[in-house]
Amino acid sequence: MSAVELAAAASRCLESWVSGDFATTRALLSDDVTFAGPMAATEGADDYVSGVERMSEMVTGVELQRLIVEGDDVCIMYDLLAEEAGPLHTVGWYHFRDDKIDSVRAYFDPRPLTEKKQPPQGGFPQFAASLQVCADI
Repeated sequence: MSAVELAAAASRCLESWVSGDFATTRALLSDDVTFAGPMAATEGADDYVSGVERMSEMVTGVELQRLIVEGDDVCIMYDLLAEEAGPLHTVGWYHFRDDKIDSVRAYFDPRPLTEKKQPPQGGFPQFAASLQVCADI
């Protein structure tokens, strides 16, 4: 594949799973594709597709920022858009073998997806004091 074709295939893989087109995602993968990222690691195309199906439930879109091709490697810098977490600045590194993606590595800070929003520490002490005053009356 040419550099342009590699770039198009890697972009199509990313955009297809984000949009829920998992058949296209699967068609671009080698059967023994491996994935490693901050929230999961998978081996095999079916496990990869299952993983991105779960991830797609958390994201609403993707905005590509940069794309670099070198040999059989494609690096895509992008923002995953997530309602609850805001944009997740991400780098995806795709490796190709025999015109299929055989390795994907994702790099991003998962904390916006995994940390639950906590109420302010200390609560509202003045409100609690007011309740106690009312209870005493």
